[in-house]
Amino acid sequence: MKISAATEPARTVVLNGEQVLPGAQSRAMPLVRHMLWWLIGLAMVHGLVFALLIPPWQAPDETGHFEYIWTLARLGAIPSARDASPQFERALIQSLYQYRYGEYIGRPLPEVMPDRMDDLPITIFARRVRTLLIDRFSIAYVWPALFLSLIPDHDLVTQLYLARISAVFINAAIIVLAFLTFQEIEQRDWHTNLVAAALIALIPQHTFINSTVGEGALAELIAVWVLYCWIRLFRRGPGFWEVAGISAGVGMGISTKATTFFLVPLSIGLAAWWLAEHAHWLRQQSGLRLLSCALAGIALTGAVLAFTPALNRALELWRGIASTTTLVWRDARGTSLGEGLLLTYHSFWANFGWMSLPVAEGWYTGIKVLTVAALAGWAFGRGRACPRRLVGVLWAFIITAVLAFVVGGLLTQEYYWIQGRYLFTITAPFIYLLVNGLVRWVRPQHWRPLGFGLVVAAAGFDLWCMIGYIIPYYYS
Repeated sequence: MKISAATEPARTVVLNGEQVLPGAQSRAMPLVRHMLWWLIGLAMVHGLVFALLIPPWQAPDETGHFEYIWTLARLGAIPSARDASPQFERALIQSLYQYRYGEYIGRPLPEVMPDRMDDLPITIFARRVRTLLIDRFSIAYVWPALFLSLIPDHDLVTQLYLARISAVFINAAIIVLAFLTFQEIEQRDWHTNLVAAALIALIPQHTFINSTVGEGALAELIAVWVLYCWIRLFRRGPGFWEVAGISAGVGMGISTKATTFFLVPLSIGLAAWWLAEHAHWLRQQSGLRLLSCALAGIALTGAVLAFTPALNRALELWRGIASTTTLVWRDARGTSLGEGLLLTYHSFWANFGWMSLPVAEGWYTGIKVLTVAALAGWAFGRGRACPRRLVGVLWAFIITAVLAFVVGGLLTQEYYWIQGRYLFTITAPFIYLLVNGLVRWVRPQHWRPLGFGLVVAAAGFDLWCMIGYIIPYYYS
């Protein structure tokens, strides 16, 4: 018997663990877009609060980054150490004294104000982090320099705040791109994806760093972009735009910050993994498609060669690997490797200023309990099935980045590497795995209130960091 369209049973799909009709699924899409705009608004407002609330120069290396950006904006070309401005130095030193810079870093400024940065004591970070003097260009400096070029005659603090606002836009783009990456992994589970993206927006340390002047925000955006392209490639197969996106991302990453260098071995490994699984793919593709992918690969090689100076700086961290012969390592302060990793994880969530304002130990303990529960969820949870190959890509990002971080710390033998911000390049895959590990412990009908509770808890932690730590520390 022929079944007409009017009598044919309606097909159902699964959305957030529930069976819904296709019409209900299509009606959910405007809600997703609506919630995404709210997420963008949250990221912008949250970032602006941090950018304007944190006093000038109270973020890691902000003085050095800003000097380079200010000089780049003033010259309109890549500067060198010869372009250091005595007028800028005097204005910066006056600002350091005005905003009690030495008090917050625990290293008092001299009683007599010097005229040049080199006259400050060597223990003062502002003297030691001048990237202009070592000709360390980063493409991350170009974006804020465009903003500074709009107000070249304003005072330094006004220009600093405008440079911070430029970073807030990048941070919002990170959160949007992270959400799109999560949607690419599991398009039907928009609720979980929104929860994960909201958690990224509410990590206090993440917003603090990405709302101040530095290279980290753009480095993270590039890393998320490369992740997005790899997820698309593993889900849909390689196309010109996926391969070109990965190539351009890796090239731009290594010219932005050394923390993105892990993208090079990672991309080589993921490419080998995909080709090992799809050796027949090469035999089945047309010559035009193979040519387009080959051109994208050539673009990758060109990008790497174009940014050879940045690549060489990153490789310097690896040259002493043969001399690392012991598993028992302690830095100049006597901190062991395990203690360093633990302190790094703490500061991934909250340790403000120049790593001088941690929160109470109880907060870190609670975060570690949630982390262990999420990892156990992946091992023992009985939740919904997951796209294993795509989850494998996420784990590859995390493992490769952490290994690069550890090896870099072992080789430098310095304690300054113990900072969670150096791992912000893998915030998106880490938070996705964290949230979905917790999901696997609960039934689908219970996940919505739990997900909402996670966001509320993150917002509460963020608010308490603001009113319980940051405001009293800087304004009491």
